[in-house]
Amino acid sequence: MAYEPNTWNNGDTITAEKLNHLEQGVASASQAVPAATTQAAGLVKQAAAVSDLSGEPTQGDFNGLLAALRTAGLMAAE
Repeated sequence: MAYEPNTWNNGDTITAEKLNHLEQGVASASQAVPAATTQAAGLVKQAAAVSDLSGEPTQGDFNGLLAALRTAGLMAAE
């Protein structure tokens, strides 16, 4: 069942029932979000830090960046 927010008005009494309803809504909203895929939006992790280069990038540097993006789920694996 979808969460139905309470419409609060000045002077409303805060009750345990209303607070528990709010807590249940927060808990259900924060449960597992599906992982992102190439077809659907979802939750992804932050990519690992990749050090700044001090010279021209090499193939290894570029492949390291691609690997970090794949590991974080920001890019599909090959």
